[in-house]
Amino acid sequence: MNMTTHVFKKDLRHFRILLGLWTSLIVFQAVLVGTGFGAAAEDLVLQTVYSMISMLVPVLQAIALIVLIPLLTQDEPLTGTTAFWFTRPIPRGELLASKSLFIGLLLVLPPLAAEIIIFVFNGVTSTHILLAIPEILLQQLGLILSIWILAALTP
Repeated sequence: MNMTTHVFKKDLRHFRILLGLWTSLIVFQAVLVGTGFGAAAEDLVLQTVYSMISMLVPVLQAIALIVLIPLLTQDEPLTGTTAFWFTRPIPRGELLASKSLFIGLLLVLPPLAAEIIIFVFNGVTSTHILLAIPEILLQQLGLILSIWILAALTP
């Protein structure tokens, strides 16, 4: 097993609770949007609750990212007396590859897959889905990369 997969599996074990929360938020938002529950309700109170929940879930997803990405980035400190490098040096490229693999597979692909599934169930054509994929990726990666850069620059 190379070091990249080893660090990836370690991060997966270490952040399993936060990843479970992240995944449940994605599934909840997909179910909330996919069912169209808010559009069919005639009750004003139910529509208000639906609108508040549908605004709260993306905020909770952003908070989960704001917590998860710095923890992931700062898990192996680069400097200081507690640095992981003193006992087991990890090449920079492999550490970056493992963190990028983690972010790509677990923080970028699930929201993309949820959006695609919602599009398919709502009858969006495959051409329009293919045109929407880059926009979804850019939106997700914009937030993730800004958080990742801030996490790398702060102690």
